[in-house]
Amino acid sequence: MQKTRGFVFIELMFVIAIIGILAAVALPAYQDYVTRAEVAEPITATVEMRSAVNEYYQATGRYPINNEEAGLAPPTAYRGRYFIATYVDQGAIHIELDPTVSNRTRNNGKWLSLRPIKNPLSVTNLTWSCGNASHFAPEQLIGTNKTDLQDQLLPSNCR
Repeated sequence: MQKTRGFVFIELMFVIAIIGILAAVALPAYQDYVTRAEVAEPITATVEMRSAVNEYYQATGRYPINNEEAGLAPPTAYRGRYFIATYVDQGAIHIELDPTVSNRTRNNGKWLSLRPIKNPLSVTNLTWSCGNASHFAPEQLIGTNKTDLQDQLLPSNCR
């Protein structure tokens, strides 16, 4: 007579418990990854705006105060899947995130700022910083920072 071999109930319970623990660890990390990807989309979409601010700065030697002065469409004309408006304010670019994205962030942040960096070595091309940019001295950055997202929710190039 041949004995049938298989898993006992307790072994199955251990496997299910291990899978549950792994899922509990992986799910928040995955949600942060998805939010970072959603926040990266508007940064890519601001290429035209950054170029307009750069051109205005090259032509006048100062930063535009708003979208109109930079020669851009109104803020709500710059929309995307994860953002609803993009503003130029004293040279800085402020992106208003879609509420569906900001509801997934831990602190309901809804703003991301891109700011030009003063660079005495290059007056023709502006370098941009996004997020909180704590690695720059405040006097190096142009405009105010409205970023209210936690650093771990920002794309890696913004941290």
